[in-house]
Amino acid sequence: MRQHTRVTFRPANRMQVLLRNTEDSLGLIADISAGGFRLMSELPILVGQVYAVSIEVPISAARFRLVEASVICQWSRKTGRSGRFEQGFALSEPAQAYTDLVDSLKATLVLSRSQKV
Repeated sequence: MRQHTRVTFRPANRMQVLLRNTEDSLGLIADISAGGFRLMSELPILVGQVYAVSIEVPISAARFRLVEASVICQWSRKTGRSGRFEQGFALSEPAQAYTDLVDSLKATLVLSRSQKV
């Protein structure tokens, strides 16, 4: 059972995850929680490895802010549908900016659900 509530993204709204030191893309976040995120990517990622990442958070049509975190890959598997890979990442150390991001996404989700008629 999951410990944290997750926010799930539609493909068009997924946030990009970059390696902090090279700015190479690791993939796109499929869902996120206070404990970590699930990443969709073209290539598998090494399980057990710690990564310093930046998450591109859209703030307008063509602008992003970066949220930095250190994460560890917990698992990796190939998806049957698309041949892509999905990986589970957990925070390897606390990051206030990451926590603030998840809290704001949860608040937005609750607000959007409460406004549906």
